[in-house]
Amino acid sequence: MFFLISHMTAIFNYVWWGGDPEERDSATGLSRRDVHLIKKTWLLLYANPVKNGMELFVKLFRAVPETQDFFATIKGLPEERLVVKNQFKAHVLNFMSHLNLAVTNLNQPEIVVPLMYKLGKSHRNIRREHFDTLTQILLGTLRESLHAGNDVIEAWTRFMTFIYKPLFESIAEE
Repeated sequence: MFFLISHMTAIFNYVWWGGDPEERDSATGLSRRDVHLIKKTWLLLYANPVKNGMELFVKLFRAVPETQDFFATIKGLPEERLVVKNQFKAHVLNFMSHLNLAVTNLNQPEIVVPLMYKLGKSHRNIRREHFDTLTQILLGTLRESLHAGNDVIEAWTRFMTFIYKPLFESIAEE
């Protein structure tokens, strides 16, 4: 009986997940389950990319005020004035779009890597700790707003590690 249940579970996993849901991709470090969790939660964040992206940046500016100075059009502006700056909204949408491209192309890491590498070229003045803080803010948002569990947080942590590697390599070359 155990053999039959075990065999049925293996068949179910193959059909449902396309293989072992815990098997990690060598390029991304993500399992099939991780990718599922990331895509599922991303759909909720990307449903309103400007609003949700703006919230991430505002939280970043509160945590590390110097990061607001990276944006000439909003340097020194109070929070309530940020939402009316269209050039900043465009940057927020660009940020969210890059994350969307990375999430939706997780099955093609050979595309995500150069995308993130190129993104690093345009962010040479930003230090690793700024990206790390933004990651912590994103993970906090997932916990607070989406009530994400540890499995989701761990999947997103692995995802951010994957996309940051080529980004930091690009920045380090400068």
